[in-house]
Amino acid sequence: MHYDVAIIGGGPGGYVAAIYLGKKNKKVALIEKGELGGTCLNKGCIPTKVLSHSAEFYSSIRKAKSFGIEVESTSINWEMLMKYKEKVIKTLQKGVENLLRANGVNVYSGEAVLESEKEVKILFNDREQIITADNIILACGSKPLKPPIPGIDLQGVLTSEEILNLRELPSSLAIIGGGVIGLEMAFIFNSFGVKTTVIEMQDRLIPNFDREISEEIKKHLQRAGINIYVNSKVLKIEENSSGLKVVVESEKEIREYAVEKILVSVGRKPDFSSVVKLNIEKNEKGILVNERMQTNIKNVYAIGDIVGKYQLAHVASHEGIVAAKNILGENEKMDYKAIPFCVYSHPEIASVGMSEDEAKRIYGEIKVGKFPFIANGRALTLGQNSGFVKIISEPKYNEILGVHMIGPNVTELISEAVLAIKLECTAEELVNTVHAHPTLSEVTMESAFDLLGIPIHKIN
Repeated sequence: MHYDVAIIGGGPGGYVAAIYLGKKNKKVALIEKGELGGTCLNKGCIPTKVLSHSAEFYSSIRKAKSFGIEVESTSINWEMLMKYKEKVIKTLQKGVENLLRANGVNVYSGEAVLESEKEVKILFNDREQIITADNIILACGSKPLKPPIPGIDLQGVLTSEEILNLRELPSSLAIIGGGVIGLEMAFIFNSFGVKTTVIEMQDRLIPNFDREISEEIKKHLQRAGINIYVNSKVLKIEENSSGLKVVVESEKEIREYAVEKILVSVGRKPDFSSVVKLNIEKNEKGILVNERMQTNIKNVYAIGDIVGKYQLAHVASHEGIVAAKNILGENEKMDYKAIPFCVYSHPEIASVGMSEDEAKRIYGEIKVGKFPFIANGRALTLGQNSGFVKIISEPKYNEILGVHMIGPNVTELISEAVLAIKLECTAEELVNTVHAHPTLSEVTMESAFDLLGIPIHKIN
């Protein structure tokens, strides 16, 4: 069977590219060895957000009395929550399947191996099949990274995928890695009453975010009762009477923590298993591509986690569309200037553009505006008034370079900032944009006012 395009991987990069090309009347094959939707839908973003919403909802119920609501008792039904998680996943899987079918995409449920630049072998349980295509898109994704720690393979040491399928809540959990996944899991399990500890090797949590955001979320996690250890290295994991023991070197001291379960969340590595036979240029981070998502082989494109630029579902989807447009001859380039990063902790975190440290390195002198949610009417009505929005600009034209948020629903608010950076907006343009009242989005506008030295609802 011959196709215009064969796509290896049915995650948010692969299936979006397939749908786009299908809408452009291309004959498309999509090969997926697991479930449609990839890691994001099945083992990452979506199931994690089901749990994080449940955790936040549970925390809100326990605070119901302050809103005039009497609640006699609350408890977690973990089994029911797992069933709801699976229901959401199945609903979204079916949606992706229907979209692919509606756009004429042929889906193969098997493992793909790229035999040559135009030939793909598909391995099924009981047979093999060869298909050919004029163009190939590699959207093979990634898998959890396991660091070389003695005891890492002991029972009870879990990856970020495995922890989503626990049959019951553990009494205690140590999380190795204080990045995005580690923080989200810490918030979830701590909210459900699990004694939680986070161990991070670097000097702060979520080290790729603005430093002030890192410091703020650490305070919130500690207030919630989560133990945080930075500048700490895990030396080994051992079994003990209570389950597991993690041995940590922290500030030249050796400490031991007894826990029931351990989560390893130190990142992910690209899955090269489909491309071992082809001489595609790559390094340990991923396949090398140009700004059109082309590899060193002209008709072979790569997108998403296998590229390793940003391991984010929304980036993979956009890269998929860029690759599809170039296959169609549209000469599209991938722009990474305005990529949003989100953490679904409580409070939420969202960021786009340069951090304050990065902006200072590049521009020297910069301007910074900041406004707290505690001074926002809508945040007070929600009872979620912690956090702030911080805007960074260059000094000459006040062009916005970065926006960093921590607070209620900021993962929804960040899109305005993404568009502002994408369109090279200035702080003046932001304050001249009318924001609805009372809304959380007003905090972004107020931060821009503060950057310009004329804060409205804040005393200088």
